Amino acid sequence: VTGKCNLTISIILSLLSISFFVAIADVASSLYEQAKSGNIQAAKFYLKTQAGWREDAPVELSQPDDDRTWKIQIMRAKEDETIEPTDRVVEVARPIS
Repeated sequence: VTGKCNLTISIILSLLSISFFVAIADVASSLYEQAKSGNIQAAKFYLKTQAGWREDAPVELSQPDDDRTWKIQIMRAKEDETIEPTDRVVEVARPIS
């Protein structure tokens, strides 16, 4: 009986572990989709946690006249708390709403 009980507990713990990781994957997938669809808060959170972005490394977002792409100018925070642009500009397709 003890061996059966240990096996049952082991199976339950395995299932709980799997459920935990499935839940994390579902939430991460939802966050990623929200970020891709234009949710700025989701995009900021995702980039902070997954790409190492920080509040003291601001980004300027501008929308060109053609309304099809966004240009993201990567900025650098200086020690005197001012910011300056870097040479990095990223162009991304604008999400279609």
